[in-house]
Amino acid sequence: DTANLARGPLNEREVFLTFDGGSTANVTAAILDILKREGVHATVFLTGEYIQRYPGLTRRIVAEGHLVGNHTYSHPHLTTYSFNARQRTLAGVTQEFLKGQLQRTRDAFALVTGKTMSRLWRAPFGEFNAQILSWAQAEGYRHVCWTPHLDTLDWVASQADPLFKTPQQILQGLMR
Repeated sequence: DTANLARGPLNEREVFLTFDGGSTANVTAAILDILKREGVHATVFLTGEYIQRYPGLTRRIVAEGHLVGNHTYSHPHLTTYSFNARQRTLAGVTQEFLKGQLQRTRDAFALVTGKTMSRLWRAPFGEFNAQILSWAQAEGYRHVCWTPHLDTLDWVASQADPLFKTPQQILQGLMR
């Protein structure tokens, strides 16, 4: 699918690592340290708010050779999925709204890094549908999702959360 990439070629033994930078830096520096130590590059999807809050980390991501994709400006819900498990476009989410979210992030990236952001994007919360993909595609973007049923839930930080997984559990899930 030219509008949405969710899986690489099945005949290649490759893994594409992606990370999302939304509103907090959490363990960004530690992740970057590990990637650098291991000589691994990743694609990092950043929001405009993240870029503005953490310009130093944004510049480090670029300087260390990682590809940066667009994760919208403010990480808004785009569909009704979180309310009813359906990917219907939310009221108020229009082509102009999405265009503005993507453009503001691209502008923030250029201002902080002096570089042009890639035309890859990831919808916040994995919320998208054919209409939203077509709007982004009209702006020159290709959506990158995680492989279906392969969300590692590594973003769940609290061990008290029933969704929490240890690094060992995440690795076991990936290897399966």
